[in-house]
Amino acid sequence: MIARPRLIRLVKVRMSDQLARRLDADDVVQETLVTAAKRFDEFKNSRSVPVFVWLRGLAIERLIEANRYHLRAAKRAASQDVSKQDWLNQSSLDLLERWVSQGKSPSQVVADRQRSEDLNQVLQELPENYREVIVLRFFESLTIAETAAAIGITIPNAKVLQFRALKRMEKLMTASRGWKSADRKV
Repeated sequence: MIARPRLIRLVKVRMSDQLARRLDADDVVQETLVTAAKRFDEFKNSRSVPVFVWLRGLAIERLIEANRYHLRAAKRAASQDVSKQDWLNQSSLDLLERWVSQGKSPSQVVADRQRSEDLNQVLQELPENYREVIVLRFFESLTIAETAAAIGITIPNAKVLQFRALKRMEKLMTASRGWKSADRKV
């Protein structure tokens, strides 16, 4: 299935390090696909989003369930529950932390860590819709059509949103952090 590698990437990107120590991304995707098979008639009847966006939503639901089961298994007050949006926002910020140092020299690790901290801070400063389009497009590698469907907007609006988000990021990075346009790694 073509969607399986993309779902594995999505799960790896969204999965916290704590959860990754307890659960394999492949297992989450397998459970997602089992759920999808059981609920396929529901999707077929509604057909409001592309199939990958629907699968992505199921995978995120499965990640939230796994997070609750594995990391928040102790009894707690209902007021401590984390909403889906809060969890997505936090996991998108965690992406940058895991993106940094794979097989690099110590100076590269330090430079990348600083860049990651800058990007993390800039992502937090962005409006939620800008942050989400950046994460969907560049961390989860969704197409512009899938991104539009996931956010619930038209494709032209998703393109404009992405453009504005990238421009805002560049402005924040150059103005407040002293980056130059040449510092961008594309």
